[in-house]
Amino acid sequence: MFSKRWVRFGILFILCFSFFLSMSIAGEKHPFSPEDMLSLKRIGDIQVSPDGQWIAFVVRTPDLKKNSFSTDIWIVSSDGKEQRRLTTHEASDFSPRWLPDNRTLLFLSTRTDSVQVWKIDRT
Repeated sequence: MFSKRWVRFGILFILCFSFFLSMSIAGEKHPFSPEDMLSLKRIGDIQVSPDGQWIAFVVRTPDLKKNSFSTDIWIVSSDGKEQRRLTTHEASDFSPRWLPDNRTLLFLSTRTDSVQVWKIDRT
């Protein structure tokens, strides 16, 4: 069995590659510019579930027109067959942490006037 460190690295590599591939396929061909770099989604805070079957991570999506960004929590199965976005609120959702049940994530969010802890099921 692979260590959590290698699983995290592998998933991060696959996700980054898929984002870069989708960027190159989606748009017209032109030299890579600073605006292109700034408009890339970024992946971070990768958390492997206690049983090693799921990986939660944060996707940061920039909005160049508003000069801001949003963050949402995504999960992917460790075999890469399932991937889905867990949070879709316009507020920032970040810092996911698994509970020992392998189904529930706690995360921080700016959905209220202050940062609060929220809970969500992965299903």
